[in-house]
Amino acid sequence: MCIRDSAAIGKHQGLFGARLMCGILALVEPAGPARTARIQLGLDALRHRGPDGAGDWEGARCALGHRRLATVDLAGGAQPIASEDGSIVCSVSGEFYGDAALRRDLEARGRRFRTKSDSELLVHLYREYGTDCVQHLRGEYAFVLWDETRQRLFAARDPFGVRPLLYARTATGWAFASEAKALFAAGKAPAWDRDALGLALSLQYAAPGTTLFEGVQELPPGGSCTVGNGKLVVSTSFAGLGVEAAEQGEEDAPGAVREALRSAVQDRLRGDVPVCTLLSGGLDSTAVAAFARESLGARLPAYTVRFRGGGVYDESGLAAESARALDLDHRVVDLSTDDLLGALPEAVAHGENLCVNHHVAAKFLLSRRIQGDGLRVALSGEGADEVFFGYAHLAADHGAGGADRGNAASAGLMLPDGEGLDLASVERVLGMTPTWLAAKASLGARVRTLLQEEVRRDIESRDPVGALARHYEAAPPSPSSAATRSAETWCRSALAGYILKTLGDGMELRHGVEGRLPFLDTNVIAAARRTSAERRLRGGVPKSLLRDALEGVVPDNVRTRQKHPFLAPAPAGPGYAAFLGGQLDLGAFAPAGLFDREAVRQTIQSLQGASAPVRTAWEPALMACMSAAWIGEAYGL
Repeated sequence: MCIRDSAAIGKHQGLFGARLMCGILALVEPAGPARTARIQLGLDALRHRGPDGAGDWEGARCALGHRRLATVDLAGGAQPIASEDGSIVCSVSGEFYGDAALRRDLEARGRRFRTKSDSELLVHLYREYGTDCVQHLRGEYAFVLWDETRQRLFAARDPFGVRPLLYARTATGWAFASEAKALFAAGKAPAWDRDALGLALSLQYAAPGTTLFEGVQELPPGGSCTVGNGKLVVSTSFAGLGVEAAEQGEEDAPGAVREALRSAVQDRLRGDVPVCTLLSGGLDSTAVAAFARESLGARLPAYTVRFRGGGVYDESGLAAESARALDLDHRVVDLSTDDLLGALPEAVAHGENLCVNHHVAAKFLLSRRIQGDGLRVALSGEGADEVFFGYAHLAADHGAGGADRGNAASAGLMLPDGEGLDLASVERVLGMTPTWLAAKASLGARVRTLLQEEVRRDIESRDPVGALARHYEAAPPSPSSAATRSAETWCRSALAGYILKTLGDGMELRHGVEGRLPFLDTNVIAAARRTSAERRLRGGVPKSLLRDALEGVVPDNVRTRQKHPFLAPAPAGPGYAAFLGGQLDLGAFAPAGLFDREAVRQTIQSLQGASAPVRTAWEPALMACMSAAWIGEAYGL
């Protein structure tokens, strides 16, 4: 066995231990020159996730690889990390929080640490608890661990899936990686998964645990798996959002939430590199910035996207108000339509998912700016709308009526807009039709008008809605409230499958930026779960509990404002039409491709001069087609 490391890092060990974001890779197959070459190719495909160096470990039955993005200046925390006797070795992507207490406990049990790295905790926790070690972890992580004694690989992800982990069968074993492109580089042949693609073209997202690529699966949020004796066994354990235990009176809940969130932000400020925040001007991002400012006692950079001419989609003015109130170093990333279109094909292809809005390009460019400013860690408010029921579609499912039906930006994406695909099979399983799913069904109905006839018939024969219903039947969401069921289905599909994986991890780490998400901290989620959906949506107001918790923390005009999702405006004008028309030579629009070229062309032309609501309704359908075309071109599908 051997470990190789080519990290270009310094010699100083950070005060809070070694923390790093990265790309991970594992090949569970016999050793040989071909495996050695493939692991290097896979690591090269993950270079963007860890520009500071690479390391790999090779044993007789397994090889692990690691790309490093150092968020402290570490000498002893190079990965993969092995136990003293070399019998256990791991590669970790992400952060383990509360590591100081864990380290003290393990040392008291006789464990001896060779580094200050929080990732080394995994080796000792596994020795102490075996595969139950995940019960002792709190953080944003994915990892692969090889147990030489048992000849077994163990892999796991954090409870909500902040960090991705994909896997695929190979000719002689199994491969695991942070991104599908690394699996392809390591030898997995890329091809569309027709079932997953059909579901994504119908309801935007592939089924939980699947990807758009044939034979490439995704370990579910909170899931773990073992590979031994040639067999892979997956265990799932989604954290859930329903009421866990009434350990406190609901009158005490705001204080518990406030302190859990304050602590979660403090944990995510640790390290030897400066941090920044992403600031929209809304409740969630402003709360994170407020607690970060309070903890640091100094100004910190806060980044906001400005959509030039974006109207209601442009939140930069509101963000500026929050930045002034909190005394932040406000940095605005000013984006035109041309900026977004220029980045769009690369952003979509890199994200490995169908996209329905230009916000993916905005996040791509935002992360590039943060990298250009020399920053590596960005805190965001992502996850608050899921944990505290902040979306208009959840209020609707709670029976809030007109209390908060969202704004125009939500129409067609999170709230239904027009006739949709038949969701009866989902309703039979869930006892309801989640509003967000009805919105995606209206999107899918539009997409189907743009498909080649034979492709449309093939998708219909596969019954993608029925396939999703069968998934819910096999892994039902919490049976408590309708809002909870809706939130959990959204978390499995939209949050884990797109918001965290593509819009978050994908766009941020494309530019070597680590996103940290305090709202998805285990302790914050636990504080929320001690309250009912009625408390989180009191009076039909989304995030009522969180609004109460943040009284005196954020400005009142922010605390009471309506939720506005991070979306880019639907472009208009001949320049946009020309851009879309220029994509019609791609293979997806050829006679043997996925889409009816003439139907797409006519739709593009019909939207010239159309009203804003019509463009807003149809832009996601066109974007779904274009993103499939860009992914197909990038990966030779």
